[in-house]
Amino acid sequence: MHRLLGKTGRLALIVALFAATGGHWAVLQSVAWSAMLVRYSHESGIAIAVEKTFDGQHPCALCDKISKARSDGKKQPSELFQSKLEFCQEPVSDLLCPPDRFSWMFSSDLFSQRLVNQPPNPPPRI
Repeated sequence: MHRLLGKTGRLALIVALFAATGGHWAVLQSVAWSAMLVRYSHESGIAIAVEKTFDGQHPCALCDKISKARSDGKKQPSELFQSKLEFCQEPVSDLLCPPDRFSWMFSSDLFSQRLVNQPPNPPPRI
């Protein structure tokens, strides 16, 4: 059961990354090009079909929809981030408050005194 969840999680991550990077558009465009190759090869030879498919002058309906959807998708995120960033222009005087009086405080720390002492001679055997 645990391995199944791990594999499902990895698959979900791969699908999410694929969609986030626009891989679905590449798959759809490949399907459109394949359909165009088949249709144009029935009308004429394979060489002319390849030329018509990839010259950009003979797009199919699916290619038009894909290019329109891709251009619409690129416009939407830029519209979302059109708002200006507003920063606080007021001076902040209470950010750091130094003390009224400053003096060094010396204390004898027993732990630091122990660190200064030399190790026992001879060293203990374990």
